[in-house]
Amino acid sequence: MSHTQSTLQLAMNTEERDHKIKELIQKLKVKADSHKGKDDVDYSSSLTTLNELIISINNKSELVGLVPVILTGVIPHTTRHYWTNESSILAAKNILTYILKKCHCSSIPDLLIGRKNKSVPGVGVVSPYTPARPTEEVLPWLQEEDEVPVVEDEEELLIGGGVMNELLRILRRRLVETEWKEHPNEKHTLMWCLRHLKHPHLSEYFNSFLPLLLLLIDDYEIYHKQLGLTGLCHLIANTDSAELVQYGKADLIYDSIKKLLYFNKVDIINALHPALQSLLVIMEGPQPMEISQPRKWRKTDEVFVILLQSMYTESKLSIRKAYIKHVCRYIECLGVFIIKYINKLLLIIFDYIEYPDYCGEETRKTSLTTLLTLMRYSWPRIPNHFEPILKSLIKLISDLCPDKSVIPDDSNTQDVLGLIIDCLKVLNCCCHENSSASYKMLLKDTEHAALRHCIAEALDTV
Repeated sequence: MSHTQSTLQLAMNTEERDHKIKELIQKLKVKADSHKGKDDVDYSSSLTTLNELIISINNKSELVGLVPVILTGVIPHTTRHYWTNESSILAAKNILTYILKKCHCSSIPDLLIGRKNKSVPGVGVVSPYTPARPTEEVLPWLQEEDEVPVVEDEEELLIGGGVMNELLRILRRRLVETEWKEHPNEKHTLMWCLRHLKHPHLSEYFNSFLPLLLLLIDDYEIYHKQLGLTGLCHLIANTDSAELVQYGKADLIYDSIKKLLYFNKVDIINALHPALQSLLVIMEGPQPMEISQPRKWRKTDEVFVILLQSMYTESKLSIRKAYIKHVCRYIECLGVFIIKYINKLLLIIFDYIEYPDYCGEETRKTSLTTLLTLMRYSWPRIPNHFEPILKSLIKLISDLCPDKSVIPDDSNTQDVLGLIIDCLKVLNCCCHENSSASYKMLLKDTEHAALRHCIAEALDTV
């Protein structure tokens, strides 16, 4: 066979192999979504075949050119989802490990962004994206014998600039298609890439990630909103505050997500408020501890008023539990200005600790922690609310310990009683003259063992 014929044959084989790889990537697209039921297709055989085809690529430059497309098909199968099983996850991880080794990348971020910017300019700190060898956190599936070689010479890296830009280009094109919700591959690939990028390198891709995350948030499905908010929280936490404020990005994000405050879904509540709190701290900064001049209405007030109204009218225990978890951080953001909302917030706390949630008393524990935080930040006003706070705590002790002669020894009750004691201590510090006399009177008149124990503990520490 002549040299021309062998070259032609090789080109035909290469073209056929690339066509098969792209066919397999298409087969790896999940056909169902979590809200429509379980996908019963076993993808492990397709992943194994894909791995064999990738290994057959001798030309490393050809492999590098195919890496972004391969990753879009493989990444959704590397973690636990409803469409994966142990064999498919193992096969997908084997592909990713092989790509890392052949591309001379010591970690996933190396593959995504390359080894540029090894240190932060002006700081001189070595980037966390160039470990000496893959750690268990980065590549938990690698075995000792699968150690990835570290290449120090920048020119030896097959992917000096990483594949992130090409991956984002592919994902951006696919996520604007009308059928993207039928194939969860793209959104899970997007979230996987986002999770593996952190400060300071994520700032470079901020403008690419933000529109795609807002696309998820704007979708009508709760699952997509929650997924987008989780990614947005990571994006905010790993982007420079000055950059967010200077170019108006923080205002854009705030205007895009504040409407979700009216959604009373647990997943939305738990994903939305951490993102909002991080954003508000960046936009408005910490509140002063002293009031020196009239205070303007701020976005924190806007959010907190809506939150209080939602909490006040909510009756479902699961949603109450989700709401109360996020109040302490808002109190810290408002600082001494929480005094403005103390009346309504105390009513909500009294209501929330009245009813057990039958899940380890988590709502009561969080409500008492919120009460502690409120008293510490608004201590000058607490004497005005001494009686309702004390009555609410005494009622809670009676509900927890219906048998007056015995103090329950189960862990949940003990935890709640411990928080009640902490509240009584802080209450005593804020209202010492009134509280000491009331505590001593209760200690003298009551025969309730748990109440006597809590009052005695509160008095002993003053």
